[in-house]
Amino acid sequence: MTAEATLKAAREVILSRASFANQPQRTAAPRFTKPIFVRAATAKYNTSTPAAVDRVIKELRNPDPRPRGRPPAPRDEEDEAIVAFIIWFERSVLHPPKPEIEGTANTLSLRRDPDTKPVNKTW
Repeated sequence: MTAEATLKAAREVILSRASFANQPQRTAAPRFTKPIFVRAATAKYNTSTPAAVDRVIKELRNPDPRPRGRPPAPRDEEDEAIVAFIIWFERSVLHPPKPEIEGTANTLSLRRDPDTKPVNKTW
């Protein structure tokens, strides 16, 4: 029931599917093997459930590099920098335009993580 057993079962399913896909459709060879099913791999490696093996198979075949959940909120220092920018802008000119504030927030978030997306409309 360990993660290692689940990983081994998932790898065996993936490898058996790949070798089956590479075989010609009509073979005269006496050893024509079908790919191993997820349930059979679960029983062979004594893992918890076929669903767990399925999840590992999906993760191995298509890893998703995107982080899950919400994007990180601005840190206190970044939040204070945006507020200071707005106060400075109000003292020097009338009101800070929204694109200027969004640009400042985008600049601060890009300094923290270069792969972040710009802030959205409801920010």
